[in-house]
Amino acid sequence: MDPAWCPEHPFAPREVSGGLIQACGTSWLLLSCCASFRSSSDCTLRAVQEGPASVTPFGVLFLPLTQGPAPPATSRSAPTHHQVLNSRPQTSHLDVSPWAVAALQRFSESALEYLANLDQAPDPTVRKDTFAADLSSAYDILFHHWLQSREAKLRLAVVEALGPMSHLLPGDKLEEQLPKLLPGVLALYKKHAEAFHVSKSLGQILEAAVSVGSRTLEVQLDTLLATLHAQICVPVESSSPLVQSNQKEVLRCFTVLACCSPDRLLAFLLPKLDTNNERLRVGSLQILRHVINSAAAQMEANKPFILSSMRLPLLDTNNKVKRAVVQVISAMAHHGYLEQPGGEAMIEYIVQQCALPPEQELDPGSADAPADSVRAVSVRTLYLVSTTVDRMSDVLWPHLLQFLTPVRFTGALTPLCRSLVHLALKRQEAGADAFLIQFDAHVNLPSPYAITTRLLAVSCNPYLGDGRGVASLRLLHVLHPNIHPLLGQYWESAVPLLLKHLDEHTEETLSPKEWEARLLMFLQDTLAVVSDNTWICQLSLEMCKQLPCYNGAPREKNFLYKCIGATLRAASSREVVRKHLRELLETARYQEEAEHEGLACCFGICADSHLEDTLAQLEDFVRSDMSRKSIGIFNIFKDRSESEADRVRSALVLCYGHVASQAPRELLLAKVESDILRNMFQVFSTKVGTMDPTLKQCLVQGLCMVSQAIHTTRAALDLEHTEHVAPVLCTWAQRCAGVSAGDLNLLLSSLEPALEEQAQADVVHGCLHSVMALPPEPQEEGADCQELLYLDTMRALENLLTSLLRRNMTPQGLQVMVEHLSPWIKSPRAHERARALTLSASLLRYFLEHLRVSALVPFHNLGLLVGLFSPRCADLWPASRQEAVDCVHSLLYLQLAYEGFSRDHQDDVAEQLPPLKDGLVHPDPATLFHSCHSIAQIIAKRLPPDQLISLLLTMFEGLGDPDKNCSRAATVMINCLLQERGSALLEKVPEIVSVLRCKLRETQEEHVLPAAQHSVYLLATQHCAAVVSSLLGSPLPFDSHTCALWRALAVEPSLSAQVLRLLLDKMSKDVPFKESRTFLPGTAPDRVATLLPLAATCALREVVSAPASAPAVLELYPQLFAALLLRVSSTVGVQLPRNLQAKERRGAGTAPGSLEPCSSAVDALRAVLLRAGSEDVEQCVELEGGWALISASAGHEEGVTRHAPGKRLQRWQGP
Repeated sequence: MDPAWCPEHPFAPREVSGGLIQACGTSWLLLSCCASFRSSSDCTLRAVQEGPASVTPFGVLFLPLTQGPAPPATSRSAPTHHQVLNSRPQTSHLDVSPWAVAALQRFSESALEYLANLDQAPDPTVRKDTFAADLSSAYDILFHHWLQSREAKLRLAVVEALGPMSHLLPGDKLEEQLPKLLPGVLALYKKHAEAFHVSKSLGQILEAAVSVGSRTLEVQLDTLLATLHAQICVPVESSSPLVQSNQKEVLRCFTVLACCSPDRLLAFLLPKLDTNNERLRVGSLQILRHVINSAAAQMEANKPFILSSMRLPLLDTNNKVKRAVVQVISAMAHHGYLEQPGGEAMIEYIVQQCALPPEQELDPGSADAPADSVRAVSVRTLYLVSTTVDRMSDVLWPHLLQFLTPVRFTGALTPLCRSLVHLALKRQEAGADAFLIQFDAHVNLPSPYAITTRLLAVSCNPYLGDGRGVASLRLLHVLHPNIHPLLGQYWESAVPLLLKHLDEHTEETLSPKEWEARLLMFLQDTLAVVSDNTWICQLSLEMCKQLPCYNGAPREKNFLYKCIGATLRAASSREVVRKHLRELLETARYQEEAEHEGLACCFGICADSHLEDTLAQLEDFVRSDMSRKSIGIFNIFKDRSESEADRVRSALVLCYGHVASQAPRELLLAKVESDILRNMFQVFSTKVGTMDPTLKQCLVQGLCMVSQAIHTTRAALDLEHTEHVAPVLCTWAQRCAGVSAGDLNLLLSSLEPALEEQAQADVVHGCLHSVMALPPEPQEEGADCQELLYLDTMRALENLLTSLLRRNMTPQGLQVMVEHLSPWIKSPRAHERARALTLSASLLRYFLEHLRVSALVPFHNLGLLVGLFSPRCADLWPASRQEAVDCVHSLLYLQLAYEGFSRDHQDDVAEQLPPLKDGLVHPDPATLFHSCHSIAQIIAKRLPPDQLISLLLTMFEGLGDPDKNCSRAATVMINCLLQERGSALLEKVPEIVSVLRCKLRETQEEHVLPAAQHSVYLLATQHCAAVVSSLLGSPLPFDSHTCALWRALAVEPSLSAQVLRLLLDKMSKDVPFKESRTFLPGTAPDRVATLLPLAATCALREVVSAPASAPAVLELYPQLFAALLLRVSSTVGVQLPRNLQAKERRGAGTAPGSLEPCSSAVDALRAVLLRAGSEDVEQCVELEGGWALISASAGHEEGVTRHAPGKRLQRWQGP
């Protein structure tokens, strides 16, 4: 740019006037500076030096600099700025505006930026003292004149400029001015509501003072600290950006002061933590956290002092203070404070805040977001400190373990476990020595038994406390080397399965009963793996110690009772078992109804291995001093209130019920009357009307459990009190609310001898007929009562059938029950089939759940049962299809149980059945029968060989099912089974063929014949000779169905050729006829045809009559032609056996072909000629009467020789 151009430009400074023109001109100036800063600076300098006084140089020169951050050209032109300042020393006399002050601020900032980047500057000779003299004058004007202005905007502009200017002032000048400058700036806090600019400038001034080593600063330190502290403690509006920025600048000031005078700062700050004022304490904690982070080196020597000063803030209950304390502890963790004595209290405080109940985190009316609550902040802090601060690993491990067991930290279990899992994995990576815990050296840590008990107990309620079940199990998983060295392999497989189960469910879908059962099985297997009585006894002791900790958590306490029972069951020390059982009876909280069930379950589980000791302890408790040694458990509590005594009675009755339910069946019968029922029956001396409701409920439950236990035994129970106990039970049960007829039946059934077989059958028949024949349930609105009545009736019927089945838990007993239901399963009415299948599925599930196989025995009627249920997978009612699949599924698992597999075994093949239910929902026949084919494939894979024929024969019965869908499904399944397992049916081929022929005669459905033909074809592909022999055994003459089966063997050329060879062999194996002498003298003997060649000839005629047999006929033409021609010649004049002559006469006109031996051979020969493509030969012979001559005794030779010569013979002999 030409410097001469600038003065003449329309927007040159001397011509600038007016706001809009000035703005446009200075914008152009800014662009010019960016393009050529040197020329623009010279131009502007001349304008200032030569221009009139009315032209305000600051307003013209620095106006662009006030629009935002200084552009690069501005900082590059910094060396020329002092000339502009020198050109107008009289500016103090001009009318001043914030624009001019802002220009000085931006000038100072650009100069500082220039000095900070001298290595990239165009003039590296520029130094700080270049601007010192000029800025000193400017400072005097700003501070002594303009800072005193009454205009607020001007004062803020001045204080903003003083901050960067202070860095450019000479050191002695700054030291001289500090006694006036700092109070002057601090005074502005009282004059301006928005203090951000004041704080920012103050921070810059303090940095400048510290950089020159000012001693004056120490004199004013107390005033500075008090004023800045007040700024931090001012209530802030969190949504205001300026307020937040002011806080940051004030904290920056504290950083500067902490670096230069850490002791003075802490001496001022830490006493403020002892105040009870929320604002002062929160503000002080914020400052402390900031200086810990920003002045770590200076605070190093004061760590113990700082830690001790946190004593009172740790006791504050205010949520804002708590949040600030947590943030301070987080800063301490990053800088090594928690490694000092007293750091343990900080860790405990964090854990304590993690344990806050969610509903108590926020004060009423608090506007804090949940993510900023004390608990949420503490949880995040604990996890971040555990996972990101490496130096905290040695502090937290294994120290955090001590917070697992105290009840007050229950709410913190999930974050605690997550942090401990991370720390444990990190320790494992470091090596076994670093991971294994020396519990003896850490007296405050819980023992392995305490850890196991705690984590297992809280896992029973897995979704409570942010999913503590998953967190607890994961921690238990990684701690296994510290729990017991033998648990690694088992827990590596078992714990992931538990976690997977939780992952597959939600709090709404998880079954608490099933989940607790899984946990108890996990505990049982764990104890079996350990197999150390000392370890098991120690675990049981710890479990008993922790019981009182769950007085406010009934679900966890009940589960812990069950865990105690499982642990005592595994213990081999009878003394320990008796001691713990006694303590449990003495310390139980009987007034808590929820605790009755847990205590009773504990005794029941323990009785599985220690029946004698369990009953003895119950008996001792009854006779103990606490009961005044009164007689009978229902009369011993005279010193107790009546209600309290009833609660104890309730618990004891329930204990006896669970003991009977869990006791070994081989020991139960010897104890049930003398030790269990004897005490329970004492209750009948109590008037029912005055009985406590809880006691009633426990008596019902206890007696039902005893009854169920008795039912599961295979021996009859002969009670001496039966004659009077039964009527009392009846009367009492009717007077107690909530006892259904099914419950009463269950109670009485255990006290009565089993019904005779015929009587039992009559009862079942009558009950089934009265229930199954009921009309369908109404679907209209308002039918809820009827539906409930129906469901109750079905439930009672199911209970009856179950109780009867329980008496004979054998395959034969199961078959008897299914036979009762079989007519209803095959009913033509869909709702009756649905009910029967529902009951069948329930019975099979019960049988499977309660089956106990003591020796490997065959499930001899599996095929019959599967054959009954499997075709119902295509029932017209979708619900029936689902139940049928469940029945087949249960039967397959019953077979596995009889083969010796455990009850919890999951079979890959059988588990393919439940997913097939989806395909059975669709009404589309193709989809439906495809699913049936898949079901048959699964059955084929799991069915024992000896059950295959019974399955097939049962399915053959299903071909005549009144439900056509089921009949079609039976054909699909039969053919699938033949295809998959037909190779094992060689010996059963005759029986199968015979049954097929019978079913074809009985059934008129169109789909049955094609299915039967396919069945024969499948059998023939695997056992061709057996099929041919079986079909040849069919009565002559062959009926239409047998002929259709023969034609089925011609479907595939290779099979057809094999069948034809077998038939040719059969024709040649026996003589064509036998002679029988007559009683009349002089008469020639009769020639009677033999049956096998005759049947083979008829069969061959049927096979070659099928068009598909052409390739095989062509292949075997010479053999066929020769054999049949010989057959014709050898049967001329041969008679049928007398029994067949009568059949021939009765069936004349209806048989597919003539049975006469020679005629049947001629028919076969003609069929071969036609199938081989020699139609012209056959027709030619027919026209010349050759077939008649050949069949006649007199003209046979002439017929053969007449047509043999020449080309005709060649053509006759085939292609």
